[in-house]
Amino acid sequence: MKKIILLFVISAGIQILPSQGQVNIQDSLALVDFYNSTNGATWTNSAGWLTAAPVSTWPGIQVTDNRVTSIGLSHNGLTGGLVSSFGNLTALTGLDLSRNALTGRIPNSIGNLVNLTSLKLYTNKFTDTIPASMGNLTNLTFLAIGGNQLTGSIPSSLGNLIKLSTFSLSLNQLTGIIPSSINNLVQMYIFELNNNKLTGSIPAGLGNFAFLSVLDLSHNQLTGSIPSELGNLANLNNLVLNNNKLTGSIPTSFGGLSSLQQLYLNNNQLSGSIPSTFGNITSNVGDFYLQNNQLSGKIPPSLGNLTGLEHLFLNNNQLSGPIPSTFGKLTRLQQLNLSNNQLSGTIPPSLDSLKNDLVGLYLLDLSNNRFTFAGMETLVTAFNFAVYAPQGNIPLHQNGNTFSVSAGGNLGSDTFRWYRNGVLSITKKGDSTFTPKYKGAISVAVTNKIATQLTLFSDTIESTLAEPDEALENIFSAKASIYPNPAKDNLDITLHATQNESEQIEIVNMDGKILLSQKLNVAAGNSIQNINVAKLAAGTYFVNIKSAEGQFALKFIKE
Repeated sequence: MKKIILLFVISAGIQILPSQGQVNIQDSLALVDFYNSTNGATWTNSAGWLTAAPVSTWPGIQVTDNRVTSIGLSHNGLTGGLVSSFGNLTALTGLDLSRNALTGRIPNSIGNLVNLTSLKLYTNKFTDTIPASMGNLTNLTFLAIGGNQLTGSIPSSLGNLIKLSTFSLSLNQLTGIIPSSINNLVQMYIFELNNNKLTGSIPAGLGNFAFLSVLDLSHNQLTGSIPSELGNLANLNNLVLNNNKLTGSIPTSFGGLSSLQQLYLNNNQLSGSIPSTFGNITSNVGDFYLQNNQLSGKIPPSLGNLTGLEHLFLNNNQLSGPIPSTFGKLTRLQQLNLSNNQLSGTIPPSLDSLKNDLVGLYLLDLSNNRFTFAGMETLVTAFNFAVYAPQGNIPLHQNGNTFSVSAGGNLGSDTFRWYRNGVLSITKKGDSTFTPKYKGAISVAVTNKIATQLTLFSDTIESTLAEPDEALENIFSAKASIYPNPAKDNLDITLHATQNESEQIEIVNMDGKILLSQKLNVAAGNSIQNINVAKLAAGTYFVNIKSAEGQFALKFIKE
């Protein structure tokens, strides 16, 4: 009955209660079509719609001089789609249908709504292309149609919307290039095209958007270099270009972005070094993301001037050299990720300044670099949550038949496990040298009693100066095997002896501590010794086998 009553009033031209917002016939019929095409009966709030109540009292409707001038039905359970008669609401200045479930195409007739200043259709399920007629809406200052399923290219006609201050087409499936006509939108404050499938380059003309505060082109397939003209955007707060295919170097002009608070350039193919001019950016910077690129060179100490930084991500690049001591000035830092680079040197003690019981650092990742224990003990004492393992191999040095390694830090805290031909030969604490008795491939693994996460592994060098040991190798050829490996409760050690001999079997942990020791008289041939390892904690262990002729070790894992 609602629909019948309204149509009767309209068709009869009855003018009742003129002070309560009756509307002309064109707008009335368009509202009826809109109600029906969007399943008005199922709206969250449709009280009064399609009744004799004044249109101005219907939820979401504003009326001025007998014309519908605003529709605001955001988050109201609208479904279905918009029909072409919607374009008859030509007096509309504001339209907000966001956060509903509208489907189908945005009708071409939307281009008739030339008085619109604000158009919000975001977070629906609109499909098909953006109508080129939308370029007729030259009074628009706010356009947000993101979060739909729109396809095709961005119409070049949108370059006619020169009054726009907010332009958001994000979270769609748009393809093609960013049209050059977009360069006309020089009044822009927020410009978002993120999470589409756009290709081509970033238009240099964006550098003329003098009022721009937010530029988000992330998660597309943009290529080419970053235009240096973007460094002209003195009012830019957020620059988000991550997850594209951008190449080349980071423009030095970015040092002029004096209002920048968030910079995301991660997940591109950028190369070159981080410009030292970045240190000219004021302390407003909060987020600084440059990870997953191909940046090389050293980290400029000038980054320590960005004292407003809260998140600094430089991981997954090819940066080398030390961590600048100036990072100690970044006292507001909450996340620091320098992992997967080629950084080296002593961890600066100034990083201890980043410890703050109120805000302070809660993520610190230095893994997969070339750090040693130099400065690491102080770091992990201050930040027990730090991730600092693994690190790259450390060089092994040879002087005559003596091998040595520099693991950094306090020598007395280090344990050195020397291997010959991959088999543990000797464990030494506080002594970084080794003189093998027999020739073979020499390497070392170094642990630290404070920085317990990290084991430093060395390169391998072939020792040719030690005595040959063919006789010993004959005795110990296929000496023993372990099953199962990994082990749970029991470990079977199969011994292979070429002669009767007395052997000592020891199980030791990674610190060289003997956990079990047993002496055996082994006859020539094979024998199996079962050992209960159920009480051992999960981890890595060695079985040392010693006899009069020498000793060797086998590694096993306890689950």
